[in-house]
Amino acid sequence: MFETEEFKEELERVLISAARRRGLSHYAPYAALFLQRLATQNETILLEAEERKAVWQRRGQSDALNSARELAKFAATLAVRERHDTLTFEDVRAALEAKYCQVWPFCR
Repeated sequence: MFETEEFKEELERVLISAARRRGLSHYAPYAALFLQRLATQNETILLEAEERKAVWQRRGQSDALNSARELAKFAATLAVRERHDTLTFEDVRAALEAKYCQVWPFCR
C-alpha cells in the first residue's frame, strides 16, 4: 500500500504544501522517500494489527497522509524557527522524533 509511486507523490505534495504555508521556498525531496520507507517497513506489522480491529476502526493510506500532514506542519515550524528557507530532511526527522508514535504508520 505504501510502496507505490502514488503514495510517494502524495507525501511530496504534503511536504510542499506545508513548506509553502510557512513561507519556505524549497523542500528536500529525500524527506518524502524517508517517510515512504518508514511506512513501507512498518506496513506488514501495522496492517496485521489493523486487521484485528473492527472494520470502521481500521486505518489506511488516508490516515497515513493525515499523519504526514501533522509531521510536515511541525517540521515546517521547526524549519522556520531555525531560519531555514528549505524544509529539510533533518526537520522532518526532528518532527518524527518529537511526535514519536503519534503518527501512524511512521512508527511501530
